[in-house]
Amino acid sequence: MAAAFVHIQKGNLRGARELFRTSEQYLSAYLPHHQGINLELFLNEVHIIDQKLGPVADGVLQKIDYPKMDLEKGLPDLQKEES
Repeated sequence: MAAAFVHIQKGNLRGARELFRTSEQYLSAYLPHHQGINLELFLNEVHIIDQKLGPVADGVLQKIDYPKMDLEKGLPDLQKEES
């Protein structure tokens, strides 16, 4: 999953989206919680970021904020934008 964010930083949005999907497939076997991590919430937050990449996957990403993920509380700033 971390590699997907590195791809975003380097401008490889297609690569990031592919890694998001591959990581989701692997992590889904451990839902909803694993070793103290709320994977259901984590994957939901990653999905929100992935959706933001959708319209620009073939172009240039203007700017994306890299929030710190609080796996217990989620990312309220991103959730507000989606509402």
